Amino acid sequence: MVGVGGAFDFEVQVEDISKLPVTLKFAYQRPWETEPIKTLDITLNGANSPVVEDNVENLPVVNENTASDNINSILYLSEADQKQEIVNQYDNKLEQDEILTIRLDGNPTTGYSWILENANELDGVILLKNGEYKQTNAESGMVGVGGAFDFEVQVEDISKLPVTLNEADQKQEIVNQYDNKLEQDEILTIRLDGNPTTGYSWILENANELDGVILLKNGEYKQTNAESGMVGVGGAFDFEVQVEDISKLPVTLKFAYQRPWETEPIKTLDITLNGANSPVVENNVEYSLVPEDSNENVVYENLSSLLYLSEADQEQEKINQFNVGLGQDEYLTISFEGNPTTGYSWILENANELDGLKLLNNGEYKQDNNESGMDGVGGTFDFEVQVEDISKLPVTLKFAYMRPWETEPIKTLEIPLNSNSSLVVEDNIDSVIAVPQEGGNFDITVTHGEIFNVVLNGNPTTGYSWFLEDADFLKGVQLLKDGEYTQDEAEEGMVGVGGTYTFEFQVVDLVDLPTLKFVYRRPWETESISTAVVTVKSDSSAISAEDNAVSDSPRSVVYLTQEDCGNYNVEVQQNEIVVVSLEGNPTTGYSWTLANTDSLTGIKVLKYGDYEQKKGKEGMVGVGGIFNFEFQIQDTSALPTLKFVYKRPWETTDPVNTAEISFSTN
Repeated sequence: MVGVGGAFDFEVQVEDISKLPVTLKFAYQRPWETEPIKTLDITLNGANSPVVEDNVENLPVVNENTASDNINSILYLSEADQKQEIVNQYDNKLEQDEILTIRLDGNPTTGYSWILENANELDGVILLKNGEYKQTNAESGMVGVGGAFDFEVQVEDISKLPVTLNEADQKQEIVNQYDNKLEQDEILTIRLDGNPTTGYSWILENANELDGVILLKNGEYKQTNAESGMVGVGGAFDFEVQVEDISKLPVTLKFAYQRPWETEPIKTLDITLNGANSPVVENNVEYSLVPEDSNENVVYENLSSLLYLSEADQEQEKINQFNVGLGQDEYLTISFEGNPTTGYSWILENANELDGLKLLNNGEYKQDNNESGMDGVGGTFDFEVQVEDISKLPVTLKFAYMRPWETEPIKTLEIPLNSNSSLVVEDNIDSVIAVPQEGGNFDITVTHGEIFNVVLNGNPTTGYSWFLEDADFLKGVQLLKDGEYTQDEAEEGMVGVGGTYTFEFQVVDLVDLPTLKFVYRRPWETESISTAVVTVKSDSSAISAEDNAVSDSPRSVVYLTQEDCGNYNVEVQQNEIVVVSLEGNPTTGYSWTLANTDSLTGIKVLKYGDYEQKKGKEGMVGVGGIFNFEFQIQDTSALPTLKFVYKRPWETTDPVNTAEISFSTN
């Protein structure tokens, strides 16, 4: 069944009833056109405030079959009711925290959708649903059936409407659409969706560097409502700032989504706050390739390559015949034929993961020329990239052709972009160990900070791949590349060609270097057919006197399970190393931290909460591990008591476990 329409839901909640009335401005239009064919203004009034227009006070039409417990009102507008004079008959009086769903009939198979034009300007209400589409039930084979677009809003009582960024909106290009202009003393709340049960939390990296604003809330976590006993439910992290000195704006807030025991976040967002009368700082917008007054026949000197894919060419086997080689700073435009009047559009699924490339044009649609009044005409979706760092190539662009309200595309295409140089020289690689497919034993001598590669020959077309054992428990080195595969050059059409697996490491600690063990096996088998062992040794001439002192020092280890925690005393001597290892499970959101870091005397902190996950079966999640703290005794006359707490970083309640380690001298 094709061409079936449905419903678009918009849902809002009253956040601050004192800010009402608020007018919602809706438009029914195609995304590639600038003018809508319908507009509707719907005014929301406070329950105790005067109604803006002298309208009847009938409640909105409630559809009992779709109303849920937390929805107080539903305003349903069929196509026949989508007229301003009919909308004006509703007073839409809402209570504090009340939720209103606005459901608008429409048919996106024509290319038209209902949108809320002022979604980013709703002061006093929270937008819970922004045009969620629901298709109408239809008989098999029936085409062109419409549905409805739902919009839902709610009111909650806090100082200011927060900038709420759900997971789908946590992209820099979306954040850059907000100007965030603030007045003196104004308060802004930024709410970031996240799930700390995975171990990840949103943090404000430059919280101590905010000149001109006061930080009122620093990642306060609120869990989403869930059924009793339900685990793994996410929520939102709230950050609240107040303008203290508007003359110091703009100020950029740097957010990161990461696990506390890892050094690299999986997401980052920069949100710039501007003064109400200052120019807006647009973080990543450098220039526009297409001037507003340009025409379609403009030829750009910087357009180096064009890949045009007609509908007939949109097959992966045909794409694989192209070798797209690009130079430093070169531009590439990829044009896909498509027809958004069917509801389908081409999107770049990994637009936020293009390392080494700048995305200049993300699916701009251009309709084909057609006779006046002709509907259903297709066109092209244009994507343009520029090579920023040729050493990062190859990069694969992942495209999908899908409807925005559906989860599965009807077409996908992957286009790899390669360097046009036969070999990219990586100046930062100090040493390379080449390992044949049969493996063997190898030694490498390194210095602090050195980067080295282990390159192993293999052929994944046989099902075998090289794996690094105990990759999560490496000491002394950091893993930079984990078995990146590169196929050997071969004639076009040749199959079964082998290549190399590259593992890249950087030396971070000469005192505690590992022995690296690589195995060549099929991922579904437990036995390997080849093994390679690389022993990493330190260059003795590069070890500092301080490193020698640490390596020669006596060591004490205190290992505590969750049940063993309590108060302990350790006898120590000058220069002794004390390791405190505490069992924990950060996938629950809990971590071990040292509560009294500001009052440590007589010792030096060598490691702070380095996390090592325990081994688990492949694919097993929720596995715990160990938080390691390491100290060196420097002054036995002024020894502290170490106070460890096990808690979630966003909670203000007492920790669920504690441990104290005191010291005494021999």
